[in-house]
Amino acid sequence: MMMTRRSLVRHLVIAGRAANMGGRALHPRYLAASAAVVASTTAAATAHCLSSAEGKTLNPLLTPPAWALFPRYADIRAEHVAPAMTERLTQADAALIQLEATIESKLAAGKTPTYKELNDEAERIQELVNAPWSAVNHLKSVKDEEALRKAVQDTQPKVVQFFTRMSQSEAIYRGWLALRADAAAWSALAETQRRVAELEIRGAELSGIGLKGEAKARFNEIATELAALSTQFGNNVLDATKAFSLTLTTPAEVAGLPESARAQMAAAARQRGHADATSVEGPWVVTLDGPCLMAVLQYADDEKLREKVYRAQVTRASECQTFGDLDGKDNGPTIVKILSLRREKAELLGFKCHADVSMAKKMATLDTALALLEDLRTKSYDKAKAEHAELEAFAGRKLHNWDVSYYAEKLKVEKYSFNEEETKQYLPLDLVLDGLFGVCSRLFGVQIVQIEPSSVGAQVWDEQVRLFEVKRDGAAVGYFFLDPFARPAEKKGGAWMNGAHMLTTVDEGAVSGISGVEWDAVEQPSQFMEYWPTPSSIFETYRTVAAKTAPLQPLPEDRFLCAFSHIFAGGYAAGYFSYKWAEVLSADGFAAFEEGGLENSKAVEGLGRLYAH
Repeated sequence: MMMTRRSLVRHLVIAGRAANMGGRALHPRYLAASAAVVASTTAAATAHCLSSAEGKTLNPLLTPPAWALFPRYADIRAEHVAPAMTERLTQADAALIQLEATIESKLAAGKTPTYKELNDEAERIQELVNAPWSAVNHLKSVKDEEALRKAVQDTQPKVVQFFTRMSQSEAIYRGWLALRADAAAWSALAETQRRVAELEIRGAELSGIGLKGEAKARFNEIATELAALSTQFGNNVLDATKAFSLTLTTPAEVAGLPESARAQMAAAARQRGHADATSVEGPWVVTLDGPCLMAVLQYADDEKLREKVYRAQVTRASECQTFGDLDGKDNGPTIVKILSLRREKAELLGFKCHADVSMAKKMATLDTALALLEDLRTKSYDKAKAEHAELEAFAGRKLHNWDVSYYAEKLKVEKYSFNEEETKQYLPLDLVLDGLFGVCSRLFGVQIVQIEPSSVGAQVWDEQVRLFEVKRDGAAVGYFFLDPFARPAEKKGGAWMNGAHMLTTVDEGAVSGISGVEWDAVEQPSQFMEYWPTPSSIFETYRTVAAKTAPLQPLPEDRFLCAFSHIFAGGYAAGYFSYKWAEVLSADGFAAFEEGGLENSKAVEGLGRLYAH
């Protein structure tokens, strides 16, 4: 059975990073991440939609949503970007002008614009641009290559300008205000619709709707520049990560490394022309790919190897980087520029700093979030120092930064008889997925099964990507792609998935899933940064924070921030202030399950269904 347009909106999901659009994140119903989640019809194969009546191949980015709900990832090429986006931007701009004229006409006549005009029609216009642009940015995140980078770089300013223009539409903003002021029309709206209206009004205000003249022009210039800087930052990190490699040729150099790590390094060597490389005989190539990096720091007996890899990791994309071509790829100046522009943008909106702008969309305030972080710091710092002292006593010497993971692993084995590497044999990917999906089934009453992408007209961007179907009561409610393996040459790290998008039963796209919900109410704890104001050097701030929070201080040349893409190449930024706040909320939520009894299946399932809805 075909899903209706409205039912599709509530099932469309994103998992991972939103493509940056000058501070305006893509709506969660569009794809932009390594583990992108989408919804579609239960069976619509769509190959026929790629050909016109004359038999000519259409641009895969222009495939109408009614024909193909899954982006045609395997067909999209860099040369498709400019013509597709030019066509869609032209269409969207014309449609926006028409919508504004309709709203203005009603307002002039003393009539209240309808919710359908203000929301549904605006969503349709946004989708004209969002759909192809998010697919492009998703591919750039998982299949990066120079031609696609150039296509995104050339097109991004026009996309940012369009969304800035739409977010600052006087007609749409005044239409929302008029709807809210009309008591009869307002009371006739569903609660979710009123929530959408409030979010749209707030969004417009945070997008500079109240600015005039030079202030508005400057605000828009900043939005475009920030988008470009964010993209540049991410590109520099990926290039720096790819630039480092170290070939090891003797068994002594890989002593201590588990077989799985040596096999991975041998595979990297084969990719670089060493056709006969094996995990036993070598050669082995070390990279800054996450699994390889962690294995070296955790298990390598060779301290010089650990040091070399650690220093490479913390100096990526900075003036302290000593490998690869750094020409024009130092993120230090980029960070300073991003922070300066974010502050200027915040001040234009009447805020003291960017953190205040970010927290305006959170449950926590900047002051309450900082108070919580300081409370945690004061209660945990002495314990952290004691644990570090215990680790140094175990090692029998003063530890360097590259020693901590190595000796922590050895202490864990001795103290707790727990060997992380040995547990891997019991946790293959498929078994872990079975366990995860079992929990989802128990809590949320859904079934998750792997399907062949072509069976629903989907394409994958890499042969290792899988497609899963999510069912409730036998009917498909969503799909998600799983891209679990690192590809350091083309794929950015840090992807994740949030199933709330698929489990939502809310009809309004802007408030379905985790859309329209404050980040700190839905984000799981990851990591946080504190302290926003910029002194003479952002790296001095980093060291100042470390002096208060870390028992082992960073190296003088540590430029970890130059590779912190979540802060400078994504939508998180000051959102990290709310991460610990979110952790408290998460703990409170799980406490409800503990109180109900984790072994009480009926209670767990009941709470799970409540959480899902």
